Amino acid sequence: MLAFLPLVAAIYGPAARKEGVVVATASSFDEEVLKHDGPVAVQFYAPWCGHCKALKPAWKKATKALSPGTIKLVVVDATTEGALARKYGVKGYPSIQIFGSNKRKPETYQGARDESSLIS
Repeated sequence: MLAFLPLVAAIYGPAARKEGVVVATASSFDEEVLKHDGPVAVQFYAPWCGHCKALKPAWKKATKALSPGTIKLVVVDATTEGALARKYGVKGYPSIQIFGSNKRKPETYQGARDESSLIS
C-alpha cells in the first residue's frame, strides 16, 4: 500500500492521507510543512523499523486528538524520501522534527513517544 502513496499524492493533491495522517513527500513537503502557518511535527520513519511500528498507534491517536490550529502532525517515509531525511539530519528512526516559528531550523523532539506526551 505504501508504494502507491506517491501516486495518490499526485492524483489527490500535495499530500496523501493514510488513516487520517498527512503523508508528505519531497514534492509536497514545502506546502505541508514549511508554508503551514502553525507548528508542524514531522515523523521521519522507515516501514521496516520496529520502533516506528510501535509509535504508529500513538501518532495516529494524537493526530485525531489534537484540536485544529494547535500542531499539525505529518509523516515522511525516509526510505523513499532519503534526500529529504538527509536534509534534516535524520540518522535513525523514528526521528521527530518540530518545525516551529523558524521553519528552516527544526528542533529534534526528545520527549516520550506515547499519545499523551505527543499531544501535551
